[in-house]
Amino acid sequence: MMATTAAALLDTLATRIEALDPDDKASGDDVYRCTIGTRMMMRGGRAVLLTALGANRIAGGRTCSDWQTEITIDVFYPEGQNTMTKALIDAEQICGDLYTWATTDSDVLKIDPDLAAPGSPSDGELVYSRTVLLTYRGTY
Repeated sequence: MMATTAAALLDTLATRIEALDPDDKASGDDVYRCTIGTRMMMRGGRAVLLTALGANRIAGGRTCSDWQTEITIDVFYPEGQNTMTKALIDAEQICGDLYTWATTDSDVLKIDPDLAAPGSPSDGELVYSRTVLLTYRGTY
């Protein structure tokens, strides 16, 4: 039985999201670009920022090594045509992959995503944010 850390799961999530092929692409360069912890400059049509809370061991989990963290997925879009439609489609695509991940990774025990919510941080761009409660088989 393997075990992992919240940091390793965050890296895996970034890799999974970047491997997705967005449905509504403006160009061949319009892909998911993930960063962890700090947002970088907008490049292309989708910038994804992943952050996580420090994990906690679950009292009364299925095993003695059950841990839980909360991951936030923020997808930023520049101002443009049909941005809301693109964001809604992307939110469903990413959420669908979260469920796939939960059924294929033996360390991921449960994924419980909240609804993705829109916001407008600055300069007319749109951001869609989703928090995900992640239960996993931890290392410590």
